[in-house]
Amino acid sequence: MQRSDLAKALPLAALLLSLGLPALAQPAAPTEPPTRPDPNRMFNAMDTNADGRVTLDEVWARTQTRFTEADANRDGYLTQEEFRTLRRGPGDGPRRGPPGHDHAEHAQRMADARFRALDANRDGKVTLEEMRPQVEARFRAMDANSDQAITRDEMPRPRNGGHHGGRGPKPA
Repeated sequence: MQRSDLAKALPLAALLLSLGLPALAQPAAPTEPPTRPDPNRMFNAMDTNADGRVTLDEVWARTQTRFTEADANRDGYLTQEEFRTLRRGPGDGPRRGPPGHDHAEHAQRMADARFRALDANRDGKVTLEEMRPQVEARFRAMDANSDQAITRDEMPRPRNGGHHGGRGPKPA
């Protein structure tokens, strides 16, 4: 994959992971460090039939479940505050950043940007219908061999402990 293709695919993969792969979790206690997604745990959460492949149907079913869980007032759409709860899940592990890096502030800005990108009609709310095109696009971007399924070797993986990653098995 060329560097420009990778630069385009990583934000798509990040949104897919944040929307469909991790399950909602309780907010972390203030003393706990921020966490980083664990691709293996996220993959397992999405692969509901345990066949080693995640299909769009599995991603969409998980997205619908997580949307419903995040929709605190059950009005059929997510506010920006409700949307922020979609970010955390069971695949999360410790996050590390450069000294002086305010991860919480950066994460907040990124969540807000994702919300604005999903809010197609700019009404300050996100519906499942607004989410579906981007979920499908991100799925297609991750399905490197276009076989209508994502396998572990197509999952992004972190490099050098950072959030930028590639695909495929780790080099030996």
